[in-house]
Amino acid sequence: MPKLFVLSSLFLALAPAASMAQECAARPYRLKIDIDAPREVIDQSRDTRTLSGMLSERSLPGYVTQGLTKVDYTASYTTEYLSQQREDGSWCSTVDAVTIRFGFLVPPTIYIARSLPEGGCMYNEVMKHEYQHLRIAQNTLEAGRKWIGSALKQELSKGGAVGPSATAANAEIESGIKGIVNKITGGLYATARFKNLALDTPENYARLGKVCG
Repeated sequence: MPKLFVLSSLFLALAPAASMAQECAARPYRLKIDIDAPREVIDQSRDTRTLSGMLSERSLPGYVTQGLTKVDYTASYTTEYLSQQREDGSWCSTVDAVTIRFGFLVPPTIYIARSLPEGGCMYNEVMKHEYQHLRIAQNTLEAGRKWIGSALKQELSKGGAVGPSATAANAEIESGIKGIVNKITGGLYATARFKNLALDTPENYARLGKVCG
């Protein structure tokens, strides 16, 4: 699943302060987290062999792939800074605004084998199963909103960064934000992968066969 990080920054240089504390204290900032969750698309144009090929190593031997859900995540952020030169010539930078974008790169696609008659028992059961996968993805986005927001608030409350230039001070803050976004989204992707694998078991597939047997 692609993880796209677009780095964009803007800083405002202020005049050197006549007197300023040694520390680079935190200032009020704006934090916005945008969740992009376009509605799913249903695709019934492919046969079971094609669907099995799309699963590659996740395909279970001895079972025919009747459906799958494809989700691609993306995460990006932009940061705006306030930078002020200190009496000693160094620069203090703090975050003025940060916007996090986390969501689906494209609308999720639920693939159902074209051999399954729409509205039939197996069609309905496979659809229910695939919507469980979709719900995992949707929950991943909501968890991202919560955990990224919480971690960033904690990080930014510590204050700004000092460097020999505004650019250097900004880069230090940028590194912290990037680390938070990467760590949290990486953990969320791993958790979603584990939950999806827990759904795709021989026992669950056997149950589908019995329901519509």
